[in-house]
Amino acid sequence: MSFFFKKFPTTTHFGTAFRITQLLLVCVWIFTAPTNLFWKILPNFGFVSGLQIDYLIPKLYLSDIVGLAIVGTWFWQVWQEKVLGRKFKNFQLTKAVLSKISLLLIPYNLLFTTCCSLFIVYQFFTPLPITAFWFLASLLLHGTTLLVVMSWVHQNRSLFFQKMLISVLTLTIVFQATLGMYQFVQQRQLVGFLLWGEPQLTRDLGLSKGNFASMDQVTGSHLGLRILPYGTTPHPNVLAGFLAIGILILLRFMLKISMNPLEKVLIGLGIGIGAMTLALTLSLSALLTLLIGILMIGYDSQFKFLKIKNITLNKQFINVWQKKSKLILLGILILTPFGLHGLNTLTHHNAPSLFRRDFLNQAAVKLFIKQPVFGVGLNQFTVAIAKGPQNQKETVSFVQPAHYITLLFPTENGLLGIGILFLLYRSLCKTFPSSLSVLGKHVWVILPIICLDHYFYTLTVGHSIFALGLFFLFL
Repeated sequence: MSFFFKKFPTTTHFGTAFRITQLLLVCVWIFTAPTNLFWKILPNFGFVSGLQIDYLIPKLYLSDIVGLAIVGTWFWQVWQEKVLGRKFKNFQLTKAVLSKISLLLIPYNLLFTTCCSLFIVYQFFTPLPITAFWFLASLLLHGTTLLVVMSWVHQNRSLFFQKMLISVLTLTIVFQATLGMYQFVQQRQLVGFLLWGEPQLTRDLGLSKGNFASMDQVTGSHLGLRILPYGTTPHPNVLAGFLAIGILILLRFMLKISMNPLEKVLIGLGIGIGAMTLALTLSLSALLTLLIGILMIGYDSQFKFLKIKNITLNKQFINVWQKKSKLILLGILILTPFGLHGLNTLTHHNAPSLFRRDFLNQAAVKLFIKQPVFGVGLNQFTVAIAKGPQNQKETVSFVQPAHYITLLFPTENGLLGIGILFLLYRSLCKTFPSSLSVLGKHVWVILPIICLDHYFYTLTVGHSIFALGLFFLFL
């Protein structure tokens, strides 16, 4: 304990103990981000047309409990300041940020309040209001948790603190990747659900499998059709997304902060194990995310190297790219559904993954046209699909969200939700212009996940992983 007290020098032992508590909570938050351990609040809820849809069941996740502990600690700081008169720098920072955002929303105050009020009231008239409000509470909890954690870390940006958090992330990657590797080799779970939410892999229904026949022909192995790695996540794609983002974070910090040879070897080992398991998930979106991220890290490193060496850069090219990149990004987001539809047509609907994504994208477009102002409601897309005119086989197969967040969000929230998001974005641009610029650049990294998957928006585990990525981006 004396070691930690030296690393967190403050005027009182109380302040030091509190900072240690903050560090431990952040470490637990990182480790539990990709876990799927939950308790069903209403286990008999979520039935639509006689079919229970898992996305609609209110659940309390382990990551939610950790988030509540972090937010609860922040409210405890409020009590300490108001009642006992103790001052916390990070509390002042969080309060200042919230006040600044509120002030910048004043020009839109009436419009923003009206939009939010209409949005909340409309959720009462959705098919399953409990699902809508539980989903909204999850989004607000993870957003608030991220804000509090970032304010804590802003006051503890020491090299020791950064290395501590990177060590926890490396441990989390190694744990998830090793567990996923075991599941792939043994074709069964290690312990089961009690191990941080490890899925049951001994059942056949609903499991994601990959065909390794082509690899068998090249390597002479006998893998065939196998269950893909899950780790403690609800799907191999989610595990792959976490590993891709985690590996990119480790690579970035290996180049950013000074490390001794042993630390580099250990982090390199974590990257290697994570990359192997990521490859076994066969997740195209995560593999593309990793590739784009590596290219961006390489570009940034080369850019800094040339700047240090005073080598002349092609500023005209850089300026043109910065201006055109937003238009290119917007074009990709708009054209992706058309591209998937074209590929689905070319394959004569014989590629199940393409067919499923195209089917859900078309359903999303039809639903948005039908309810453009308010949308179908928060987390209500699967309800609309289950009540649709599809035959029973299609309904059972495709009762899941559209695998395209840019289309799924307006379908559920309508033009009203887009308006609220736009007003928040405008206020954030004025509050944190440099941070939004960094964030905009890194949208390219997660673009494949946005265009080909949905878990960053629809799943609590996805919310945690997305928040974790933002946290390390600004660390």
